[in-house]
Amino acid sequence: EPDGNFEIIASSPEKVVYKAKKTWLKYYGEQEEIMNVTPEDMMRVFKANTESIALAKTWKCEWKDEEEFFTVTIEK
Repeated sequence: EPDGNFEIIASSPEKVVYKAKKTWLKYYGEQEEIMNVTPEDMMRVFKANTESIALAKTWKCEWKDEEEFFTVTIEK
């Protein structure tokens, strides 16, 4: 479901490419008093989860860091 933070650029059975705005991580930084979590923590968790999914399928996962967003490519 598009929410403005994530955009799928390419999708096929053997490759998925999407980009995500880094701003979604800031919400968690604002909630730090409650959740004791920083945007950096959330990025590490998000990256680890995404790479685990790729690894489980024996696919490769590539990250490209841009200024306001990052691009993730997962492919066979």
